[in-house]
Amino acid sequence: MYKSLCILVTMFVMLTFPVHASSANPENIRFIVMDSSKETYGNELKSEITEKLNKQMPGGEFVSKDLRENTLEKLQLEDQQDLNSLAKELGTNSLLTVEILPVKSDYRDILYYKNIKTVATLRVRLYNAITQKYTLIEDVIGRGSNTTWIPYTSIGKRSPVKEAVRKATDAGIKKINQSIADSNALLKDDSDPKIYLKI
Repeated sequence: MYKSLCILVTMFVMLTFPVHASSANPENIRFIVMDSSKETYGNELKSEITEKLNKQMPGGEFVSKDLRENTLEKLQLEDQQDLNSLAKELGTNSLLTVEILPVKSDYRDILYYKNIKTVATLRVRLYNAITQKYTLIEDVIGRGSNTTWIPYTSIGKRSPVKEAVRKATDAGIKKINQSIADSNALLKDDSDPKIYLKI
């Protein structure tokens, strides 16, 4: 009788408090935005991305961390030991890094000045410190168009670049959302659909 009671209690606890140790939870994610765009207004681009992530990841936390060059290189090389140390330092099991890669411009329609296209690429990586694996590694792109006659220099280029970065961020959020959903689908959880990030 006592043994049966213990089994029932154990089952009740397991059903009531499911374990999500290896799942990705937006509320526990720490994210770092890095700028490798080589644009003079790189900090503005970082702010654009950070603002969107803060809105779309309630409970997540932006890490205002100045990554040193050697750390950035290790992140690019997917150094697992370094990532685990960084995740431990930040107190999280889910680490999201978003890197702004150099912006590209399409001058094929240079005769039609206002048709110059801008392409922004974000390298999005979501790392799970428990499984010690990436659940997402992908480059996402966004496009912007020049809509003025302002010379396509630092000033004239800024607006289409920001537009491209915003679109790339939206695309990245969709990828993150799908990665989180796929990871959690592997666990024994309730069947209610969850939408973690909304654009």
